[in-house]
Amino acid sequence: MAVWCLVMALVGCGYHLRGKVDLPERARVVKLTGIAPGQPFSQEFTELLMFAGGRVTLNQVEAGSVFHVIHGVHQRRQISLSKAGKANGFNLSYRLEYEITTPKGEVILPREEL
Repeated sequence: MAVWCLVMALVGCGYHLRGKVDLPERARVVKLTGIAPGQPFSQEFTELLMFAGGRVTLNQVEAGSVFHVIHGVHQRRQISLSKAGKANGFNLSYRLEYEITTPKGEVILPREEL
């Protein structure tokens, strides 16, 4: 019952799930560099691109653009302590520095941090 009420409230306010994203031509086939294929970011990037109708390739010639991961780092920051003084709450984040180029190396999106 609670789920039904939540759904009705969301529909009533105009909320709806976003459908498939129309990717620009050069974003449909992307080469991902600077990160190993087994890394969580690489896997998520590949899945999200596939969901949007694109794909990741290993072939530079086939790619419409190249996503260069320059630097990625996991960070963990303590945000709360127990009565005994031990950390029991953390803020986890992943910082990524990247740029997007054409396969020929022309910059599409200059170096940026996310």
